[in-house]
Amino acid sequence: MATICVCGDVVNYRHPDGIFCSSDLGAVVSGADYSVVNCEAPVQGYGAPQPKSGPHHSQRVETIAGLKAQGFDLLLLANNHIMDFGDKARVAHT
Repeated sequence: MATICVCGDVVNYRHPDGIFCSSDLGAVVSGADYSVVNCEAPVQGYGAPQPKSGPHHSQRVETIAGLKAQGFDLLLLANNHIMDFGDKARVAHT
């Protein structure tokens, strides 16, 4: 039977190497046959803040490589902050 690890929202503001999982969590993520995480915000440096109420979130460019290095297989982008910096930021992930 396959094992699946599904994680919640990730926004990386402070880990410059993109690695933020503890060693225990990293072992669970990389040990699963398939690991999924919600990338809650677009990557910094693309687009411009869009008019909205509430905060504009973005995360370090290194986050994507860090998630892959930690064993994640799929990043979900369908969330309420993915358009904080417009289409240019949204498509920068794909």
